[in-house]
Amino acid sequence: MRKLSGIMVISISVILIMALLLPGCGSSSTSTTTTSQPTSTTTKPTSSTSQPTSTTTKPTSTTSQPTSTTTKPTSTSTSTTATGGTIKIGVMTSISGFFSSMAPYMLGGAEMVRDQVNKSGGLLGKQIELIEVDDMADPSHVPQASSAMKDAGAVAIIGSFLDACHAALQTWAGQNKMIVMAPSDTVPTNRWSNFNKYVFFQWPMSLINGKVFAHQIAAMNDVNNIYYFGSDVSMNYVIHDTFWDEMHKIKPSVKDVGVVYAGSQETNYMGLMTAALAKKADLSLVLIGGPSWPPFVAAAQSFKFFEKTKAAIALNLDGYAADGFGHDYPTGLYAELTAPYWLDTPEMKAFTKAFNDKTGKWPSELTAGYYMSMLELVEAIKKAGTTDTDKVIAAMETLTIKNTILGDISFNDYDHQANSPMWWGISTISEDWPLAIAKDMIKTGLEFYPTKDEVLANRAAGK
Repeated sequence: MRKLSGIMVISISVILIMALLLPGCGSSSTSTTTTSQPTSTTTKPTSSTSQPTSTTTKPTSTTSQPTSTTTKPTSTSTSTTATGGTIKIGVMTSISGFFSSMAPYMLGGAEMVRDQVNKSGGLLGKQIELIEVDDMADPSHVPQASSAMKDAGAVAIIGSFLDACHAALQTWAGQNKMIVMAPSDTVPTNRWSNFNKYVFFQWPMSLINGKVFAHQIAAMNDVNNIYYFGSDVSMNYVIHDTFWDEMHKIKPSVKDVGVVYAGSQETNYMGLMTAALAKKADLSLVLIGGPSWPPFVAAAQSFKFFEKTKAAIALNLDGYAADGFGHDYPTGLYAELTAPYWLDTPEMKAFTKAFNDKTGKWPSELTAGYYMSMLELVEAIKKAGTTDTDKVIAAMETLTIKNTILGDISFNDYDHQANSPMWWGISTISEDWPLAIAKDMIKTGLEFYPTKDEVLANRAAGK
């Protein structure tokens, strides 16, 4: 899942960043085959706030958090050039609150690259140290947490997975001239009107999701009307609008029979399920994810929702989403994917095995997002031969990494978007995997990226 639109989780008091040194040596590669004991410190920013009201069709539930007591970081360095025996990199995600169950999948992705590099000889002859920080799903905490990482000596930041938190982090990055690698930000305007040179984006914009959905669903001859069922997060509004704009161009006969946006932290879908089924749609486009996905599936199964309507979903065939279901996961769902862990390539097999060996879990899409963002940062620092911010940015803009888990990856210099592909498949059960996977996968998405001229025109128009 990705970003909340205006949702904030009740915060934990106090912030901790402690610099831990792990001796060793190594050099990076594009696939992970080794693991070691993590070198990282988890911190939580100090604040006491309450959640704002979100405009949704269903009230948003809240989650209280325990109180923790920690100390302030002792480092006062503000340089973005590494000094001493380690290179420190900040990693930000929601370690507490409603989305905390997803955090190990994200942190584990960054830790895999760190372990690999440290085992193989280090980066520029130094060990990598991660400073893991909790944004508590609250964008108001992001500037404080980011400054604490910078003060502790971080040369760059990986994160955050929620779009609202990342928007705050992107603003902070421009003000503080710090490189930020965005694993999952999907907001188009962050490449356009809000763009700044310090931020690099891993996953496709949400408008790409909308176009992939439109073209794949338009090819289904038995789909004549569609209902849209999404969480109240900004990416889902973009996907909805882009989907219908594209569908009206390629198959205008398909009808829109309604839309509902549930609370971002919703767990009770009984009433909404009844309303959705009353529309008698040929296909329901379901954009529910994260911790809300299991209760949605439970409600859908009790209502036989997936038997009464075709369903198309985004991302929810990864290790996190399917873990609690095993072979009870619903089959026949059409799915968009950004990093299928079962891809039959040496690089993905090594990545999947390494994560499973490290955590006992199977990777999620966000594992791959944090892994790729960390890998790209490491390779850019290697190419630059320094952690100097401007030189690393220049290296990133001309970087190509061969044979990653997603194939060959490079960035555009004009919008800092990685050329990450997508896949389209159908959920199924395979005896080769303990979790549901997708069959009949099609690689797609790259054909829908905006051109340089389109990006610059949108930026000039203030879009």
